[in-house]
Amino acid sequence: MYKCKYFKIEELVSPELYNSLGEQKCWELLPEIVKQQLDAIRDEFYIYSSMGIIINNWANGGQYKYSGVRPVDCNIGAANSFHKKWIAFDLKASQIQNTDKLQEFMRIMAKSFNIARVEKFEHTPSWVHIEIATDQYVNEPYWFTP
Repeated sequence: MYKCKYFKIEELVSPELYNSLGEQKCWELLPEIVKQQLDAIRDEFYIYSSMGIIINNWANGGQYKYSGVRPVDCNIGAANSFHKKWIAFDLKASQIQNTDKLQEFMRIMAKSFNIARVEKFEHTPSWVHIEIATDQYVNEPYWFTP
């Protein structure tokens, strides 16, 4: 089983999931390709910008706890959100004023990371919503409006 090199599990799942399932089970439930692609994205974005990527930061006292995997009964986002299917993540540049750099990077690189869908940036002014394909090869991501 692959565990991310650049992310702790707390950065990828909500506190409710972490506390109810535990660290090991959360790693097991995340699809292998998702973990590998998230690491690749973080690695390449750092090379591109010298910045990191934040998903959740609740474990360090931060405000983000539903930017990664959400519980099925979570009232944040859509009822059938891909966050609840363990494949959607809201990425933020570690320096929030540089969201445009992260968006630029994703515009250029999205198809390199097997991303199935990206939410159009006019709807995500301070983050980038991605959904990673787990069951197919994606040549070109679909850019969607919520």
